Amino acid sequence: MPFSLWTPQKTASWKSSDESGRRTALSLGVGLIATLAVLRKFARRVPGPLVVSVVALLLSVVFGLSERGVRVVGDIPQGLPGFRLPLVTLSDVRELIPAAVGIAMLTFPQGILLARAFAAKNGYEVRANQELTALAAANVAAGLFQGFSVGASQSRTLVSDSMGGKSQLVSLVAAGALTLFLLFLTPLLRELPTVALAAILIFAGTHLIEPHEYRILLKVSPLGFGLALVVTLGVLVVGVVPGIIIGVMISLVYLLARLARPLDAVLCEAPGTGRFHDLGESPDGQTVPGMIAYRFYSLLFFANAEHFVQRVRELIQSSPTPVRWFLVDMQAVWEIDVTAAEALARLVNELQEKGIALKIARANRPLREKLERIGLAGQLGAANYYPSVHAAVEAFRLEHPMGEEER
Repeated sequence: MPFSLWTPQKTASWKSSDESGRRTALSLGVGLIATLAVLRKFARRVPGPLVVSVVALLLSVVFGLSERGVRVVGDIPQGLPGFRLPLVTLSDVRELIPAAVGIAMLTFPQGILLARAFAAKNGYEVRANQELTALAAANVAAGLFQGFSVGASQSRTLVSDSMGGKSQLVSLVAAGALTLFLLFLTPLLRELPTVALAAILIFAGTHLIEPHEYRILLKVSPLGFGLALVVTLGVLVVGVVPGIIIGVMISLVYLLARLARPLDAVLCEAPGTGRFHDLGESPDGQTVPGMIAYRFYSLLFFANAEHFVQRVRELIQSSPTPVRWFLVDMQAVWEIDVTAAEALARLVNELQEKGIALKIARANRPLREKLERIGLAGQLGAANYYPSVHAAVEAFRLEHPMGEEER
């Protein structure tokens, strides 16, 4: 009975201590972020992260923040790991290879995505092979000194970038300072509040957001603006690399959707030029009476093959006069797969049964060779290829000088 009476009181005391610690940590974190903002505004040369770390450490020691429920870094092992050659047997290699491959497949894309994100921000280029070589060398060194696998660090990169770091010298100096701390100064960090580290990361991360770029993106592409907001939210919630991956996946979905239902147009004669272009919505759905010149703004592949065939049928059906030639301008079609080739072959037969000839204009050499390998070149016939839409229209007018559709 005494134990049951004491327990709720003790639990309530613990809860009160936790709530007090959270409030203290929140107040300290907000204050440290404000300090970083002031230093960046009025004293850019002052190392803000170092200043707030020292301030937080002093406050923690003077006011005993760890006893007030504020989490601190705690004990850090002192000294450097020693050099040792790994003793790995053949059976160990067989067990380690799957895990090693998995780590490599995750580590390198993460590193290169992070590098390219900051390269785009700061206007320099990234060499993927050089990054991979450096990453491999770092992992070999870590293995020889009993370390963990090495990869890109979002937190260190953010802090370095926010302080104006521009070269590898930043990392070398940081490595030297870290070595000194591990050898001599680890006891000093025991009382450092973890909220100070969080404040540094949060403040550094806010400088990746550039409102001016968002305004430009909103004017140019509202859809791209929405995607940018989603990526930004992902970065803030789950981190830089996962946020970028979310953006890449959404972009791929959007790209596939656009490829599955791409833009197209019926080409019409530009007034006074004698040339045929995409002039927007055609008033009658024909290029010249009896002929439709159709441009498809995408490669032809399994996702849009049936859409292409359906569009051809719709244009022929909606034509105000009987269609004799259907010309496909393949200027924008740089590739065709087997599924699309089969759909095109069916379309050729279908149009032939209706007395409509399928013609091809501006097919590039790789595409023509691909059609020949697939077997469509013979079905279409060499005479059905034209170097331009204008040449095809002239040939049509010679073949049908006064068709019924023109009377």
